[in-house]
This record gives sequence, C-alpha cells and structure tokens, in this order.
Amino acid sequence: MKSASSIHDIDFVSKVSYLYKLFLMRVKGGQSYNLIPWEDIREYESILVKYCPTKQRLVEHQVLEIGYGARPWRLLSMASLGVDIKGIDLDRPVYGLNLKRLGEALKYNGFERFIKSLVRCFLFDTRDLNYLKKELSYLNKKLTIDQSRMLIGNAAERRHFQDDSFTFVFSEDVFEHIPSADLPKVLSNIKNWLKNGGIFVVRPNVWTGISGGHDPDYYPNDIILEKAPHSKAWLHLLDPNFKVNTYLNRLRLQDYIELFSKEFEILEIKHKHDRLGEKYLTPDLFKRLSSTYSREELLTNQISFVLRA
Repeated sequence: MKSASSIHDIDFVSKVSYLYKLFLMRVKGGQSYNLIPWEDIREYESILVKYCPTKQRLVEHQVLEIGYGARPWRLLSMASLGVDIKGIDLDRPVYGLNLKRLGEALKYNGFERFIKSLVRCFLFDTRDLNYLKKELSYLNKKLTIDQSRMLIGNAAERRHFQDDSFTFVFSEDVFEHIPSADLPKVLSNIKNWLKNGGIFVVRPNVWTGISGGHDPDYYPNDIILEKAPHSKAWLHLLDPNFKVNTYLNRLRLQDYIELFSKEFEILEIKHKHDRLGEKYLTPDLFKRLSSTYSREELLTNQISFVLRA
C-alpha cells in the first residue's frame, strides 16, 4: 500500500530541497508552540455546543480522526485527556526511536517515507514527546500511547469500522492529499461510521489559495508575517510544470462543496485564516490569474466544513 502523501516523479534534488525547507521550518519553530491542540479542541467543542447541545464536550463522544499523520500528537494528546478517540491513516507512525515501529514503517510506508520517519525520530520526536508529557503533567495527566487507537488502513475501505461507531469525526489538512476518485468512497464510509446526526469537521487546504501548493515557503504563518517571498506566490497555479514532493488532488472550493453535499448536510463553511495572501496578490498577478480563478478563490486556503450525517 502506497501513501497518498508522496509521489514518485519528483527529481532527487527537488525532494532534498523540499525536505530541507521542512527541516528549517521545524528548527525555526523550536518549542514555542503547544503540542496539545487547544485551538482545535476549543473549536470542536464550540461546534458541539451549537449542534450537539446534550453532549457539548469531546469526552462525551466517540471520536475518529481521519489522517492522524506521521506525528500523531493530536490523537495522542486527546486520548491522554480522556477522549475516546481512534484514528486511521495509510502510514505507520513512528513517534520516537522504536525498532519495532521503524520496521513497520519500512513495511507499510515504503523506503522514502521510512527515511523521513527515521530522520524525524532522531531529530524531533523524542523532544516533542517529552514536551507533550510536560504539557500533560501540568494538567495532572500522563501521556497515553495505545497503538490500538491508531489503525493503519485506507479510509476508502469500509471494513475498518462498524457502522454507527462514532458521534464526532474530524480531519485536518488531509483531504487535499486523497485522490479525487477515492473521495466519494471515503465520504460514504465516514457517513456510515457516524451515528445519525453525528458531526464531521473537515479542513482541507484548497488548491487555489497561496498555500494550496504546499510549498514550504508559503506556509500560513510565514504568509501572515510577510516572510514568504513575493516572487513565487501562486506559482503552483502559474507554472504548468509545478511539482512538490507530496500528492495533491488540486480540488477547488466548489469541488469540495459538491462532494460533501452529496453525503452530508453542510452546516458551516469557514476560513481558518481570513483572506490569507491578500497582500501578495498584486494587480499584475491577479490579472495573470483572473481568467481562471476569482479573487475569492485565490484567497481561499484552509477551509473548515462543519457537516452533519
């Protein structure tokens, strides 16, 4: 099984450059962030208050994360806080120097992603896990690592969970990496896995935005601080030969709306960063793009959909 988050027609130099930029981003980030996703937890619970008035806290729900990723800190921290959570991802996470998990990563993830995991576990994972333990200790909680919560599999296959197993599902920055042909199956499965009236919060990074190409030079924080270069803004839309070392389905906002509305009731559509990249969208650049994309599309990046089964 191959990961949907990697592609194989990128030259070696481009891959190394991409990974080096990600490395620099992590190093510059240091430990000035919370590994416990408090912002997400507050957002999810505010949604539950609005749409699930009898069960307003995550600990009252059966929760599923679609795509917990190579660094499953969100899932681990929620489980440690008492949330009944499970997750599904194509790749085996390593989270620390563990020979058994490294062997499984090589088996499931392929050689290239195994090397990424190996480098990550030596440079960052031990530090991050210790930092997460420290955060939890302030709350008199201990880090809970239960591998049975982290299923390795394809969400396009219904067999992984029983129907009506969950009341709340979420997915962050994952759906843009799922092949568009698989998305109807994934959405159908999520609807079946959810109990009637259950909530699904999904936040894809939409292709048309300035960060939609997943170029490490254009991650949201650098754009907000105007540290991102102006010279390559929206290059993924301008250059037909643009490539990046991750698979992207190139779906636009309307594509997601049409897909989601076939299986779910759309309750909310909300920007995570309002008008991200507006200062980079010069009149000349907009003129070059406007024949294909509207201004709103170009300023559409991470979009949160609140859906009801």
